[in-house]
Amino acid sequence: MITRLYRAEEEGSLEACAKLLRDGALCAFPTETVYGLGANALLPHSVRRIFEAKGRPSDNPLIVHLADSSQIPALCAEFSQKAELLCQTFMPGPFTLILPQKDRFDAVVTAGLPTVAFRVPSDPVAHKLLSLAGVPVAAPSANASGRPSPTAVQHVLEDLDGKVEAILDGGPCSIGVESTVLSLAGPVPKLLRPGDITVSQIEDVIGPIEISPALLRSLQEHEKAEAPGMKYRHYAPKCPLTLLDGSPEKALEWLMANQISKDSYLLCQQEDRDLFKAYSLILSGSHQDPLSQEQALFASLRKLDERQATVAYALLPPDEDRFRAVRNRLLKAGGFQVIHL
Repeated sequence: MITRLYRAEEEGSLEACAKLLRDGALCAFPTETVYGLGANALLPHSVRRIFEAKGRPSDNPLIVHLADSSQIPALCAEFSQKAELLCQTFMPGPFTLILPQKDRFDAVVTAGLPTVAFRVPSDPVAHKLLSLAGVPVAAPSANASGRPSPTAVQHVLEDLDGKVEAILDGGPCSIGVESTVLSLAGPVPKLLRPGDITVSQIEDVIGPIEISPALLRSLQEHEKAEAPGMKYRHYAPKCPLTLLDGSPEKALEWLMANQISKDSYLLCQQEDRDLFKAYSLILSGSHQDPLSQEQALFASLRKLDERQATVAYALLPPDEDRFRAVRNRLLKAGGFQVIHL
């Protein structure tokens, strides 16, 4: 298959990509979080091709992307006052809401779950594309399954060139980690994936929520994934990644005490470059700026592959609400293998 690259600023590109989506083709497109790989959510045969192109397990549910949150009530079985408040507050934006489904979508979209996930991107290119397409678009991240998510068009080309009909280049993603996922399908609202929208921000709107224990460990084979990205290893570089949980000073002590080779790669923040100058460094944002860490994370993990690293280490950010998204992605990238310092 020849993959055509469209540029969002070129006349007719968005219209062409919208038609491709309507007609059942696969098109990767930018959002404010990461690039997504879209298919018409109402055409099961098209959605199945997402799994084939990505090598994605079929029991991993997809998110339905819409141009406007006003479309959601007609597509779900129950739309509560909490759902309305959340949509008003966080949509459009990096937020996904899981609701009881109304049998409008095939099981290939929902992975057979009685729920469906909805998102309304705030990225202007994504918004216009979805508006022009005029159909719900099922879209996971536009990468090969398990690989770091794509935050630039080059990442999409690396993983999906020759596997999809089109890629829409809208420039780098402004946030850089996938959306926050919250489920309203149970008796208590539950956070299933952390993102740029934090727990405290959600609780300011609807009160206390539950945090899924799966954010701190991998799901077992018998457990069903309630949201995208919960069950399988994700975001991982090709080399083993060891996670260090503690202060930069304690991390340096551990590296030296264990005689870790100075050729080893280390993901750390800008402020620690002098402390770890003896190692091969990949800088990933600032200690004081969660957004800078989100923006740099997946590109940093891909740099390990570009530089053919054979072993790598990463410092985990603090276990705090504002760093929860980056911490979760690193935990999954490292297979939840953590050295507590």
